[in-house]
Amino acid sequence: MKTRLSASALVFLAFLAGPVPAQEDHTPIPESVRETPVVRAVREVSDSVVSIQCALTVHGTNPWFGDFTEEIPQGQGSGVIYDKDGLVVTNYHVVFGLENDPDAKIYVKLFKPHKKYPAEIVTFDKDNDIAVLRVLAPKGTVFHPIPMGTSSDLMIGETVIAIGNPFGQDHTVTVGVLSAKNRTIKITAPDGRTRTFKGLLQTDAAINPGNSGGALVNLTGKLIGINNAIRRFSQGIGYAIPVDTVKRVLDNLLTLDK
Repeated sequence: MKTRLSASALVFLAFLAGPVPAQEDHTPIPESVRETPVVRAVREVSDSVVSIQCALTVHGTNPWFGDFTEEIPQGQGSGVIYDKDGLVVTNYHVVFGLENDPDAKIYVKLFKPHKKYPAEIVTFDKDNDIAVLRVLAPKGTVFHPIPMGTSSDLMIGETVIAIGNPFGQDHTVTVGVLSAKNRTIKITAPDGRTRTFKGLLQTDAAINPGNSGGALVNLTGKLIGINNAIRRFSQGIGYAIPVDTVKRVLDNLLTLDK
């Protein structure tokens, strides 16, 4: 006995066999799933990363309004809080030329509280591109020192996180890997001299103007480097001063400053 299907039955079967519209899944994804090691590391260090703004005070006379004072922006960068007394570590080139200028103004903006305070240069090392600032905040201001790691056991390919103030976009987070260690680069410093920096870390985490002095941290939320340079006309080639170098220079600078 032959089985025959009517045209209407064929159309119906074709409809059933066709694509079924996807249904939206409104089931919320638990935070425990979205909270990756990167999220936890950023949360750990965010309060310890600051933005730095530099300016020069200009005095003049206007024929209509008389004497005036104006602050002219001179650049910006990033920094990390070093201790509970408000010392901040950054790159020397971020504050270059301001150390002996009475008209220079330096401001540090904290993440928490989200306020801007004046700062002063305590000491610096041009050859290692490191400077130490002191935040002149009201008594009782709480500072969150960044957890210090080590650069002695870093692994090529491990995940690293850059946090800083690129183009004035404070607390920008980028993620990459440690691309290489012990890099040597030559840079024309702001004073026009060519300086050679040795033993730098290389990373492909995005680093842009304004990131200088900011933090390079690992997945445990510990500082492993201070971002300080990028290779021009390239993508994914940034450099950082290893934290062990930073600690050695700071020990020397702060001892001499006492």
